[in-house]
Amino acid sequence: SDPSCGIFALLAECLGRNIQLAPFNNELGLRARQTNEAVLRLLSHRHTFSSAFQEFCRTPDFLEPLAQALCLVHDEKLQRMQEQAEKQRQEKQRTGTRMKRRGSLSEVDTSETPTERFVGKEED
Repeated sequence: SDPSCGIFALLAECLGRNIQLAPFNNELGLRARQTNEAVLRLLSHRHTFSSAFQEFCRTPDFLEPLAQALCLVHDEKLQRMQEQAEKQRQEKQRTGTRMKRRGSLSEVDTSETPTERFVGKEED
C-alpha cells in the first residue's frame, strides 16, 4: 500500500478532532477552525492541480478514514443534542412547566395581516 495513505488517515483523524473542538468559543476552538480551513484550502488546491491526487481522492484509502471521522463527529454531536433535549424535558417535567413551542402565533404582531407580515406593508 502507498505510504501516503497513512498520512491521509492521520489527516482525517486530525480534521475530525478539530471539528469537535471548533464549536468552542475559546483559543482552542479558534485554532481548530483555522487549521481545518487551512487544510481544506490545501486539499482543494492540491486537488485542482494534481490529477494523481484527484485519483487518490476517489480511493477507499482516502475516503474511508475521512468518512469515519465525519460520521463519528456527527454521531457524537447528535447524541449530545439528544441528551440536552432530554435534560430540558426532565427539568420541565420536574418544575411542572411546559416546553416552549418553536413556532408560536402568540408572538405575532396582530396589527398586520398575514400577507403584510410575509411581504411587508405597502407604502402610501
